[in-house]
Amino acid sequence: MPVKTRAPVGARRKAILTAAAELFADHGYHATSINDIGAAVEVTGPAIYRHFGGKVDILVEVIEGWMAPLMEGVEEIAAADLPSVETLDRLIDNFVDAAVDSPAAYAVMARERQNLPKDERRAIDRAHRRHVDEWVRVIREIHPKLSDDEARTLVHGVFGLATPAAVRHPQVTSDELSALVRAMTTEVSRRGAVPRRSSLSV
Repeated sequence: MPVKTRAPVGARRKAILTAAAELFADHGYHATSINDIGAAVEVTGPAIYRHFGGKVDILVEVIEGWMAPLMEGVEEIAAADLPSVETLDRLIDNFVDAAVDSPAAYAVMARERQNLPKDERRAIDRAHRRHVDEWVRVIREIHPKLSDDEARTLVHGVFGLATPAAVRHPQVTSDELSALVRAMTTEVSRRGAVPRRSSLSV
């Protein structure tokens, strides 16, 4: 099942999704109740059910709502058939913009997708693998001495770096985080090894 392209949501639904993403990111999916989400948007918990079937439906929409535009960007970049360095630049900007624009939703995707229903989780996992695979392909074109495993470790390191940077440091801009990610990939090409996170801390 492909990741769905989400239709625009109403103001109340959007407020619920935003509040839920922040609560899930701060406290975890299981520790957040429908009443918590309702209190965050100043409605009673049961009023949430006018918009969503339950808490898991909110989780699905938070994660799919973050992943769908990210993957639209990935496919557009891949289809453009640009030089590898420019492709990587665009992949970096696409990912960083998504992480910085919606850091709570990104954190929920990274940490809570195991709580999705089976079909939705499989779709998100496929999309995530497709995203990683495109980065790996381009990085290996630029740095052919890197093995597939080394390039894949680098990509997961980049994503692992971006999560705390985007979520815990809201003052970090897209430009600053993009520069940090580019520095990480440059260090790999120079050293031939994946750098420790501490050497590129925010």
